[in-house]
Amino acid sequence: MQSVSVQIRGLVMGIGFRYYIKQLANRHQIKGNVRYEYDRILIYASGDAENLDRFINQCRSGPPGSRVDEIRVNKADDCYRQDFEIV
Repeated sequence: MQSVSVQIRGLVMGIGFRYYIKQLANRHQIKGNVRYEYDRILIYASGDAENLDRFINQCRSGPPGSRVDEIRVNKADDCYRQDFEIV
């Protein structure tokens, strides 16, 4: 299992981006959380490497009406969450 932190900047607020991320996480068996912070979305995600790669690639497109200008992915400490939640 691997863990990453993901920062997404762009047009990401007020359009359901966090709910989109939660759906992706559930689809790819990712555990962790997503939240707004200032002008970006922050994601903490854990899962197997293949599922994390798919999840991150789909995060780049975002839901309809969104625009992803920048995405940063960094390794993170392992988390032991049971599910994925919106914070």
